[in-house]
Amino acid sequence: MLPMKKFLIVLFFFISSTSISQNVMTLGGAFARPGDTITISVNIYNTNRFISFQFDLPLPSGISFIEYSPQLSSRSTNHVAIGNLVETNRLRIFAYSPSNDPFTGYTGEVITFKLAVGNIRGEFPLLLESAIIGDSLSRNILSGVENGILSVFPLDITESYLNTGQIDFMINPNPLSIGSYIQINISFAADLELRVFNQLGKLIFLKNFGDVPSGEFRAPLPDEFIAELPSGAIYHCILVAWQHEKGRTTAACKVIKM
Repeated sequence: MLPMKKFLIVLFFFISSTSISQNVMTLGGAFARPGDTITISVNIYNTNRFISFQFDLPLPSGISFIEYSPQLSSRSTNHVAIGNLVETNRLRIFAYSPSNDPFTGYTGEVITFKLAVGNIRGEFPLLLESAIIGDSLSRNILSGVENGILSVFPLDITESYLNTGQIDFMINPNPLSIGSYIQINISFAADLELRVFNQLGKLIFLKNFGDVPSGEFRAPLPDEFIAELPSGAIYHCILVAWQHEKGRTTAACKVIKM
């Protein structure tokens, strides 16, 4: 029989080890316009090794699955992925290893797939349902999921934007209220401009920040602009950065609410 002190230490270690195990599946969001084909990324952040995963995704009306589009990432070794509709608007994707090989690594993308966006506008939740992360003993070791959002811009927003990860911004608080501000993080010097569109694609606010250096900075949003926005509405924000000497335009997109 273990001495009480040693038993308590072993028990504490077991409880601590099991309680901090995290195996989380996340679904990336996306921005699109009607008629676009978009790529959705699924990531797994795991403490434990896993050999398979599965999830269902209810597809919002106006969004369809592109057959044969699932592609496993470099984290797969000897794995097979299958995606099909199990109901009219319910996508099921699963991946497994016939030889029980684990996925490599502990963080990052495991699979991508493509969706076709119809003539719709607005913000649509992408919800992971019946998710499973399977280990070599056929146990579901999933500890949580993080869902995504698909934001569809109106066709009236005709410019093409590219987010290279070199520019990002947040608007806080969001939903908007008096005193909201924009927090900007940019990795290069540029001429910055914020554009806000309503769901019909109409430009309702424009703010030029002028030439700014690389780094982080914060700027308030006008209280009079916020006060005029109707409650419950959704708006699309585009932060555009021009590097005039390089002839390059980069942008990031966000959705804000009232």
